[in-house]
Amino acid sequence: MAQVIGKLHGPDGGAPAQGFPDVVGKAVAVAGRIVLIGTGTGKTADATFGVLGALMKDATMYGMSLINAGSAVPEMAATLTRLFAERKIKAVVSKTYSLSDAPLALSDLLAGNVFGKLVLTP
Repeated sequence: MAQVIGKLHGPDGGAPAQGFPDVVGKAVAVAGRIVLIGTGTGKTADATFGVLGALMKDATMYGMSLINAGSAVPEMAATLTRLFAERKIKAVVSKTYSLSDAPLALSDLLAGNVFGKLVLTP
């Protein structure tokens, strides 16, 4: 779904072009879920998309941000650690940098040019 969400903006980063296809409606299953998780880039998590397809499929939309997680963070961290250990989930790695390129990695991160995690290797 994250790859679909990335395609929701028009070519200028704003509203979708006229006649933009209903990618959300096509991507979600009947009675499916659309999950929006806050960004790690510090940028506003805005998306513009048609909702008719999702409505016609009785989809449910959830949104969350760690800003509101508060005391639930330790439990979420424990659950995620277990799921990673069981190989039921894996992290999305945007790019791997050598340790000597750490300033470039930080620059890319601060500029919001990444989706997923950055990895530094010795």
